[in-house]
Amino acid sequence: MRDDDLLAILRAAEIAALDAQRTGDVDAIAALLADDFEEIGSGGKHYDRAGVLHALASAAPLQAAAVQDFSLRRLTPDLALTRFRTVLQRGEHTSHSMRSSLWRREPAGWRIVFHQGTPCP
Repeated sequence: MRDDDLLAILRAAEIAALDAQRTGDVDAIAALLADDFEEIGSGGKHYDRAGVLHALASAAPLQAAAVQDFSLRRLTPDLALTRFRTVLQRGEHTSHSMRSSLWRREPAGWRIVFHQGTPCP
């Protein structure tokens, strides 16, 4: 698979994860997370897969989400790093973050192994 094709696939998957947060579809997010998924949240807290899914199930839904400056770096044929900026709105609060996700190709398709969001101005 060419890097341009993979970039399009993983960009669409990252946007689908944000859309699932907007609609409250935790099952759609769960399908994108590897069994050994880990995250360092924007507040510095460490989450495992179950912790992230629990937090998302109880979080206020996103009202708007925008993805900008999306890039991909292929690390191996089965491992890729995505980096992008988000603008998210929950209620009256708008946040800007730089995000990165480590994606691994598994038999069921590409799934996120690690994610980190860092607040930015």
